[in-house]
Parts: sequence; structure tokens; C-alpha cells
Amino acid sequence: VETTKDLLPSQAGSGQVAYVTSTESVYMFTNGSWKPQKKYSVNLKDYPRLSSDTTDDGRFSRAIADLTLLSIKTITGLSAYSQQEIVIPAGILEVSNAIQIPNQAVIRSEGQTIIRQSDPTKNIFNCIDGFLLRVKGVKFFGGKHQIYFENPNYDATVIIFENLEFWDSSDYAIKTLGTGTADSHLSAYAVAIDCKFSGCKRILYNVCDKFVFRGGWLYLYKKNYDANTA
Repeated sequence: VETTKDLLPSQAGSGQVAYVTSTESVYMFTNGSWKPQKKYSVNLKDYPRLSSDTTDDGRFSRAIADLTLLSIKTITGLSAYSQQEIVIPAGILEVSNAIQIPNQAVIRSEGQTIIRQSDPTKNIFNCIDGFLLRVKGVKFFGGKHQIYFENPNYDATVIIFENLEFWDSSDYAIKTLGTGTADSHLSAYAVAIDCKFSGCKRILYNVCDKFVFRGGWLYLYKKNYDANTA
């Protein structure tokens, strides 16, 4: 069908599946109504721009809305839940607002992926109330904080950045923060593996218990860098 308005309960039977072309999504008829089918992994290439889209913000939000979590019933707390995977195809993606990332997310590139933020006052990735975040193989351009991570000090938080490039951020390229007070610490382990920073105004604002750099490259432009604020 073309839109969700075309999903008519009177024409459906229990378990029937329908594909909505306008939003690239799948619905199933259960318990008397159509319900979107959730996924554990999404690929952005399955969510093309709609006719009303001028950026790729909508593609991210539609893909992330389709994600769900698996859980182990015998375990309590955040560790009981699975990771949600977001796969980003090669190419240049344009965003004008911060992308709201799930709190347990693995984000990986299929190839040469560039995400460019057009507004220097807005972030690229926001992971609010995060517990596990892994990002691999993406190049970021512009924006304020290219990755912003925050939680209310969850124990055993893990953050992994691998083979990323950070270019021309207007503030700290990576910022971690505890919910509440400005410098509330995070019981977190974070690592940046073979990451590159170039032309960023600042590199890292960190409140994690441990943040490790393994390999990588940092280059600072004098015209864009605030001394003593790395």
C-alpha cells in the first residue's frame, strides 16, 4: 500500500503483513489493528528520503523508530537488553538537527560514510541516557559536539569509538556528561581506537572514569582552536 491510511482493518486478517511504500516500513495485523513490525538491526539505505525531506534527518528517525530491544528475563537492569544496530551506507549524509541515538546502540558504516551537520550550534549524534555506544567507520563534519553522550551515572557503561574522523566541530568533538550537574562523573569506560581529529575547536570533554586513546591522529588549526582547552 502507499500510506498507512490505506491499511484498512475491515480488509485484514490476523497475521496479515503489509508493506507501506511511502515510509518503507512493514505492518502486521494483530489483535484487531495494524502494528509496525520492530527490528533489531536497521540499514539506512532501506529508508530513502521522502519527497518532503530536504536532509537525511528523517531517514535516521524513521529507521531508529523501527528498532526494538531483546531482553533476558532472568537478568535485571540495563545489562539484560540487547544492542540495537544502525548500519549506514557509503555516501554523504546531510543533517540539520541532532540525531537521537538509542541508549544501547552499535552504529557502523558500510563504506566511506560522511555525516555533515549544517548548523554549527547543533550536535550530530546525541546519546541521552546511554548505556552502551559503539560507533565505527564514520567521518563527521561540522556541528557543535559530533558525539554527545550522557547518562545519570549507570554502572558498567561502555563507549567505543573506532576508525572515526572528526572535522571542524565548533566545540568539543566528543563530549561526555553526567545527567544533573555539569561535571557529574560517569562510571564508564571509553576508548577511541585509530580515530582522527582535524580542525576541531576542542577535542574531548570527559567525565568518564577512564577514557583511552589507542593510536589515532590529532591536528589542530590555530584559527579554530582554543588554547588550553583540549
